[in-house]
Amino acid sequence: MENCLATVQGDTSEAMLKNRVRRAICEYFKKRDCYTLVRPVTDENELREMERLPYEKIRPAFREEVENMISTVLKNVRPKIIKGCPVEGTIYTELILNFVDGLNNQALPSIPNTWERIIDREAQKYYNSATEYYMKVLKKEVKIKNVCNECLD
Repeated sequence: MENCLATVQGDTSEAMLKNRVRRAICEYFKKRDCYTLVRPVTDENELREMERLPYEKIRPAFREEVENMISTVLKNVRPKIIKGCPVEGTIYTELILNFVDGLNNQALPSIPNTWERIIDREAQKYYNSATEYYMKVLKKEVKIKNVCNECLD
């Protein structure tokens, strides 16, 4: 894997883009590991329908390698911290999806800009939820006061 992340020689825009992407991967993912996996099934038709196959139909060597990889990831995973704040599941997933999407489109996502956009969206969701709750309570209070006022008349 480290060989794949090595700098490409050349002054072309393609080489420069590849090098930028490779540097970003190295910068954002300081601790990296690489796993090679055997083919999960030998039959080509089964491979096309892999997501529908029962677990038992997948080759034992593949299952073992994947389970070892998952075990290593879970043993070494640490909370992601951005600007002193721990990043929770859905936000972290969104960050990763933005990063991967950017790389797939040969663009380098800006983690700080993406972070700000996600935080703004999360803050808006909380604001909307709080406003909705406030309006619900307010309507309930107004209704109670109107009922009481009618009783006084």
